[in-house]
This record gives sequence, structure tokens and C-alpha cells, in this order.
Amino acid sequence: MDANNKHLRQDQQQHSHESLHQSASTIVQSYHSVEDMLRKDAEQNPPPESLSHRVATSATDEATQSKPWWRKLMGD
Repeated sequence: MDANNKHLRQDQQQHSHESLHQSASTIVQSYHSVEDMLRKDAEQNPPPESLSHRVATSATDEATQSKPWWRKLMGD
């Protein structure tokens, strides 16, 4: 009986491995550019809320700077 269970487990593992291999090989996509790949990835995996909040804060801080650093340095 134990030999039957072992054989059954081996068959199940092999079938599982084959189905994973087949499904992984059918999901291949090609992209025209890196930007397209990143857009698709962003659609499937949105950034965490904490990150989006930090990016928004950082973008706001950048927008509020009055002069570029080189103008401040040159006294313009």
C-alpha cells in the first residue's frame, strides 16, 4: 500500500511539473520597448500606497523650488 502511495505522489508531482512548464511557456509576451514592458508590469503590480505618497510628496517639493541650483550659484 505504501508503494502505491509513493507511486501516486510521483505521478502527481510529475503531472504538476509538466502543467507548470506548459503554462509558463504559453505566457510569453514580447514588447516593442522597455517602456511598454514597464507599463504592463505597472498595470499588473501597482506600487504600494506608501511609495506613491512619497513620490507625490517628492514631486511637489521639486515643483516648489524657485530657481535651479546653477542660477543660485551664479547669482542670477
